[in-house]
Amino acid sequence: MKMFFSRALVYIFISVLLTMLVACSSPEDKKQAFLEKGNLLFEQKDFVKAKLEYKNALQIDPKFGQAYYKLGKTHIELKELKKAYGNLLKSVEFDSDILDARILLGKMLIAGKLYDKAIEQADAVLAKESTHAKGNILKASIYFVQKEFDLAQKILTGLYDAGCTEPDMYIMLSSVARYQKDINLIKKYLYEGQEKNPESIPIILTVAKFEASQKNYGKVETALLKIIDLQPETISFRLNLAKMYLSQGKKDKAILVLDKAIEDNKEDAKTRLGVASFWLSARDVANAEKVIKEGMQISPDNFEYRLYLSELYAKTKRLDESEDLLRQTVKLNPDPDNPDIIKTKIALAKLLLVMAKITEGEALVDEVLKNDPKNVDAHFVKGRLYLSRKDGNNAINEFRIVAEDRPQFIQAHLNLAQAHVVNKEFELAEDVLKSAYDKVADPAILLKALAQLNLLQKDVVSAETNLIKAVEVNPDNLQSVIDLGDFYLAGKKHEKALAQYQIVMDKKPTLANGYLKAASVYLSQKNAKKAVEFMKTGYEKNPNSSQIVSSLVRLYMMEKDYESAIATCKDRLAKNEKESFTWNLLGGVYMVQKQVDNAQSAFEKAIELSPEWGKPYENLARIYLARGDKQSAIDKFNNALEKNPKNKAAWMILGTIYEKDKGYEKAALTYNRAFENNPDMWVAANNAAFIKSEFSKSESDLQKAMELVRKAERLKPNAGIVLDTLGWLHYKMGNIDEAYDNIKKAIEQHPDNDMINYHMGVIRGKQGNIKEAKIYLEKALVSNNEFLGAQTAQELLEKYYKEN
Repeated sequence: MKMFFSRALVYIFISVLLTMLVACSSPEDKKQAFLEKGNLLFEQKDFVKAKLEYKNALQIDPKFGQAYYKLGKTHIELKELKKAYGNLLKSVEFDSDILDARILLGKMLIAGKLYDKAIEQADAVLAKESTHAKGNILKASIYFVQKEFDLAQKILTGLYDAGCTEPDMYIMLSSVARYQKDINLIKKYLYEGQEKNPESIPIILTVAKFEASQKNYGKVETALLKIIDLQPETISFRLNLAKMYLSQGKKDKAILVLDKAIEDNKEDAKTRLGVASFWLSARDVANAEKVIKEGMQISPDNFEYRLYLSELYAKTKRLDESEDLLRQTVKLNPDPDNPDIIKTKIALAKLLLVMAKITEGEALVDEVLKNDPKNVDAHFVKGRLYLSRKDGNNAINEFRIVAEDRPQFIQAHLNLAQAHVVNKEFELAEDVLKSAYDKVADPAILLKALAQLNLLQKDVVSAETNLIKAVEVNPDNLQSVIDLGDFYLAGKKHEKALAQYQIVMDKKPTLANGYLKAASVYLSQKNAKKAVEFMKTGYEKNPNSSQIVSSLVRLYMMEKDYESAIATCKDRLAKNEKESFTWNLLGGVYMVQKQVDNAQSAFEKAIELSPEWGKPYENLARIYLARGDKQSAIDKFNNALEKNPKNKAAWMILGTIYEKDKGYEKAALTYNRAFENNPDMWVAANNAAFIKSEFSKSESDLQKAMELVRKAERLKPNAGIVLDTLGWLHYKMGNIDEAYDNIKKAIEQHPDNDMINYHMGVIRGKQGNIKEAKIYLEKALVSNNEFLGAQTAQELLEKYYKEN
């Protein structure tokens, strides 16, 4: 009779046997037993317990190189890279023959861009064994990342000719061939490598990437299905396959792949979270939420699900739901030292700060630090609080803790530098940014920060150098190209600015920003005709861009070419007569021509089509005021509201009339009442919040305004005018970074909006970037329109010109 044992039972049997051997063995035998037990646990992927066994071995022999090596590998699996590096260094210190430890060290040093030290590890391996395949591949990879392709190829072809079949060798040879643009050679190395290593996931994955670049999606599908078959528990490969299906418009197949992933790994949180993240990145919020909520039904107390769902709520501007969920989650465990409770409290504190509930958020951070003084997340949040209060010294202390513990966290370095700037310690700020360069994934961000620091010190030459470097380190990042163009535009180097914007238009002709920026160069030169040419080209490439058509019509009006402006609007309306945006635009053209009746009809049509949109109400109110029949209009709309308090149009026009007539208190009250009677009327909530922000007399007034704009944001996430109000409130409360982030998003939606440009000008000036501040202020004032803050904008612009 045959007996069958499961693999798990074998592990248990061996583990028990090793424990018995340890009890009655010599120190040498004991440390080997602990090492073997750790190895078993490592193979079972129980890395926490494996770590303990390796430490037990090291307690017996603190110079046990193999235990340090295995402990280093375990820390890598646990993403504890700093500890991994330290243990691997000790392993080769105590046992120089552990060549695999040197290989791992070399790879970590390459990741940290410490190429000289990585070469030392490769050379140490090759000094012991000159034909060591992984040692040679390590050295070749160092040459490769430094773009010394000839040296890399020489080593790799030597290995290939000697009969080496390592997957990494084939992958790197194919990469060299890719740089040489030799498609046949790429195929040769990849498919030969796959034949020699049929179960090597890195090789098959590289094949999939190559075939995707050739648009051979059938071969991509075959490769990914093979990988999924080899490693069904790894969600990332199923996500890649689903992404490919989605890009081909095959959403049904993507759903099947991901549903199968969850079915195969029902209790695995990592799988479910991966699938939810996939749907969220695909902007399918409903599916993402469904996947997590189903997981919570299976595991109602799962902190990962709860934290993810609260973040999803926050990202989709459902801040109240996010807060409620986090408050419920905090109650799941009374132990303040519980790591999950600490994470939840940090998440809740961050949310409360975003919601401008500063006192409560800070108290929660202090509570976390009291129970967990080394909590890096809490120190980061505390640092941001100090920074918002311009308390540079305390902010520096907090951000140093974060930067030292998480050197790859770019925001820690940026905030640390900012704290030094608060203290006017410009050289120290520069040192912080320069020392972080080799530690972070995207140094272009640091280079931009360095350029801003240079401009604060009026070092224009260094600023230009750093912005050029930012483009060079990542030429595909078009934002860096735009930043360089903006720098040239601010310095009135128009040809250089145009050259950068042209790169954007060439690389991505469907991106509206390139054309808008190029047109702004010609406008600054008072050459509206040339600006029109660019906008017309942009309109041809981007016929659905509201930003471009708005700018084009505005340019026509500047040139007094009303016929073309009207023709453009009517052409769009012929294709889509329900486009409220274009009706409002057409009304604006008629207004300039003093065709008041036509303008009123166009604005009323825009209101009919989009009753929640505020701009046409504003324009209609201007008509009533221009006609001089303000009181009769007020009586008319008050009568309408007595008959029907839910009449949105009446509320909005009435509020706007008061606002345009500078009756701000009445306007705010009207918008408030509009929102009370129509709880879905986000534009009324936003307008009331904005007026309160401008005329607030206390912190509590600002808090009330923040509550209102948050309601508007929940009803209309990512609306430009709401983001502007939100950003302006953050500015009033001293949260300059939050203010900048929100108003930057607002101005991307409304690049020609006078008030938003004014707000951005104020904020850029506050951040020390006077050149950009002047550009935004000039843009705000160019139309000569009246807006709240117009006089301040004029005074600020004059001040900047006198000082600079």
